[in-house]
Amino acid sequence: MKKILLIICICLFVIPLCIFAAESTATIENPIEATTFTQLIDMIVKWILDIAMVLAPLVIVYGGLTYMTAAGDTSKVSQARKIILYAVLGFILALLASSLINIFKDLVAP
Repeated sequence: MKKILLIICICLFVIPLCIFAAESTATIENPIEATTFTQLIDMIVKWILDIAMVLAPLVIVYGGLTYMTAAGDTSKVSQARKIILYAVLGFILALLASSLINIFKDLVAP
């Protein structure tokens, strides 16, 4: 049993050393095109804004459909108005966030 444990330990510790000793020519390329932190923040904000520009109209349409199918039910009408209101507010917030980040970036790094 001890011999088997010794062989396993040797295999676990010595063989990887031999493998990693070989010179590697493989390089890992950067999948993110940003080279600075500000470029990274710009890419993230642009990505979030792109998602908001796709989702906001879809949610507004869903709110409109909910409003049209409410059939006079006040609770469904109220829910539809809230859906539309929150979709518009979310889109405005996404636009403001983008603008505020650009303003803050200009103030910090002139």
